[in-house]
Amino acid sequence: TFNAVNPALLTAESLRASVTRGNLAVEKFRLAKAVKQEAFALRQIANISIRLGINPQIIELYKSILEKYRSISDRRGEANTLQDL
Repeated sequence: TFNAVNPALLTAESLRASVTRGNLAVEKFRLAKAVKQEAFALRQIANISIRLGINPQIIELYKSILEKYRSISDRRGEANTLQDL
């Protein structure tokens, strides 16, 4: 799975690199129809984007993540996403 953040390297540059890696992971998960992994990677990207101050479409992204978790009846993923909000 995509691991978004190494706590020892929380620079803006490393966070942006994590978003880039995350977007690549999302595409791979989407192609593989791995919905749970895709939703988790999107959630990590959303959390990083908030840290970076990239908020314009964050609510829409969280709504998309919730839909993915709901589509596979993943209540834990849904709860964690709601908690992130």
